[in-house]
Amino acid sequence: MSDTNPNNPTPTVDELTTRLTAIRTGIAKGLGLAEDATDETLLARAAEVAKERDDAKTRANTIAAERNTEKMDAEIRSAVTKAGIFAQSTDDATAILRGVLEVTDKGEVRTKAAPNVVPGQTVEQFIAGQLKTMRPHYWPTSIGGGAKGGGFAAHAGPDVSCFKPGGTLTAQYALVARVGERAALEACRRSGIVPPPWLIGGAR
Repeated sequence: MSDTNPNNPTPTVDELTTRLTAIRTGIAKGLGLAEDATDETLLARAAEVAKERDDAKTRANTIAAERNTEKMDAEIRSAVTKAGIFAQSTDDATAILRGVLEVTDKGEVRTKAAPNVVPGQTVEQFIAGQLKTMRPHYWPTSIGGGAKGGGFAAHAGPDVSCFKPGGTLTAQYALVARVGERAALEACRRSGIVPPPWLIGGAR
């Protein structure tokens, strides 16, 4: 079958030349050059435009990263202050928080997916639910000798029902932050609840 289409005849060499010249002229104008610019000049200018584009993209990404860092640091400072962390421990706490936080596409500061970190938490939630467990010495001791903290029931220890099937990690971390890892672990064992591996490995 012939490729010849009587309704779309093959252009002549002159017609093709005219079309190519028009395309070349358009490219030259688009690059800010004269219509009769040489091929070498066109290629050099195209390379410059590509570099300018890449440089602009790099600058935009740098500015966005700097703004995200400023936003994250501002929320960290506010949360650390509200949490009542010792002044001498704020730098260490800030370093930990920077390592587990990110600014989402929605512009929210949340915990990211990382080992032993529940993703999607706010700064305050991470501090209350996990940082207090990881670094209890960042806070003043608020429970007297022999006294039981919030979440304890008389003689039975803390209510560890959140460690039963269906319990949430947020509730588990919040309980551990209140009573301590060892108290939570011992209460699980007294209640016949199998504690999660992260609690067994972290209890001191």
